[in-house]
Amino acid sequence: MAVPTNIEELSQIRQYMAQVPIDIEKKQVDIRKNTDIYDMLNDFQYAFTEEEDADKRWRMFGSPQETM
Repeated sequence: MAVPTNIEELSQIRQYMAQVPIDIEKKQVDIRKNTDIYDMLNDFQYAFTEEEDADKRWRMFGSPQETM
């Protein structure tokens, strides 16, 4: 991690850090909705056509940034 060399870089880092919780909260809402859908499909014993489809749920949960 680079150390800020001036006040502008420090301000940018502080702004980024302030925005992170907001971004995480937005993603958690989407993750919760998608997880509910997967739970419903599981309740109806839906058979995914590919093994990868079932893995999408856990990839979304573990790394939501990559699913955007």
